[in-house]
Amino acid sequence: MLGLLVRKLKSSKCLLGFFAIALVVATATVQIAFALNLDDQTSIIDSIEADKNSSDTTSAGRPKITLNIRITVPHNKNAFDSCRIYPYPVPPPHKKSDPDKIALKDKSLRQMALGMGYWTVSRLDKAFPTGGWRMQYIMTAALKDSGTSRPHSIFTEYGWADNMIPYLRKEAIIVNAKEDDRKKRYDLAQSVFTENHTELEVQAFNQGLFPIDVPIRREAGGYRRGQTVADKANWWIVAFHKVPGLKYYWLWPVKLSDSPIQTVTLDEDNAIYIEGAW
Repeated sequence: MLGLLVRKLKSSKCLLGFFAIALVVATATVQIAFALNLDDQTSIIDSIEADKNSSDTTSAGRPKITLNIRITVPHNKNAFDSCRIYPYPVPPPHKKSDPDKIALKDKSLRQMALGMGYWTVSRLDKAFPTGGWRMQYIMTAALKDSGTSRPHSIFTEYGWADNMIPYLRKEAIIVNAKEDDRKKRYDLAQSVFTENHTELEVQAFNQGLFPIDVPIRREAGGYRRGQTVADKANWWIVAFHKVPGLKYYWLWPVKLSDSPIQTVTLDEDNAIYIEGAW
């Protein structure tokens, strides 16, 4: 079944890296990248197979790695965070629904522009912005690309809306591609769980590996960070970040290497699912 999964991975050119592995560098801290190549993606699948066949039955002799987990999203007011790492694959969160794709036709984009024309940029602590946060991001990026600002008069709004259509379409295509990638990573996580969790959970138990809770603390600027010490092994980071009107979920596989300190950054793009005013 793993061979079939690898072939599926290799057939998808637009899939951004779901499986993150530590890059060996000369520094003490290793940043784990989001967009990895297919060799990296299949490498951790191969290491899952190796884990199944491993004769190592104890964690006593394994190196201990310090794992830093950072949550960096723009919405942090009244936030609640939770994080736990697992030594075996776990199922992705239950989805209420996939977000609708942003329509790309001129009529829809023009309506978007007119609907947001008189609105100022929503504050980051606002729970339910006009059109949802994806729309706000599209409009902000489109305004920057166009070099214009929102209209201040009804007499200029319609001409402004027509001029904004190509800029809005460009940004909407980017946002839709990110959501397509998010769905692929979700489906991949479900496949890995279904095909491997039972065997790897038993093996982790036999090796003395168990889930570890990682307290998340607030840093300056509203960002969040957690730290734990874990055995050199494959781990699955499960985290969520909840603010009024919005909730992020992450399911992030990480292969802890020989580097004594490794860092994973969780952001909007690599969240496996986002619900609410999105």
